[in-house]
Amino acid sequence: MLERQDSEIGGRHLNETKTKNRGALAVLDPGASMLAWYHTDRIGAPDSPLFYAPKGERLRPRYSRIKWNEACQKAEISNFHPHDVRHTGLTLVARAGATNADIMRRGRHRTLASSGRYQHSGVVRDREVVDRVSALLGMHTA
Repeated sequence: MLERQDSEIGGRHLNETKTKNRGALAVLDPGASMLAWYHTDRIGAPDSPLFYAPKGERLRPRYSRIKWNEACQKAEISNFHPHDVRHTGLTLVARAGATNADIMRRGRHRTLASSGRYQHSGVVRDREVVDRVSALLGMHTA
């Protein structure tokens, strides 16, 4: 279960979300695997950072950006940003059948409009929906 975040705004470190919504969330398996791999013995008090910089100091956004860009370059991925991980995760949660309320809770959204930004669709998903509706109607699609 994930219970906190770490943000830096104007040089101040905050553990609150911008909506002030707090609470535990189950972590998706890929994230849980990465957190299990990370040195969990560093996690202390509720306001302590989850990730640290190499010398044990608080992880600064600039350092995170540099390492993110290096990883994307090494993986030959372009135009991919940390927030895209949030979009991907919440889109997958939606595709797994989560309700709007589920997505709003996971994303800590206050409105359906905010939640809707993370619900992406496409041709493959459209075909899945048509097939499911046809199955509900007892019909087969070509």
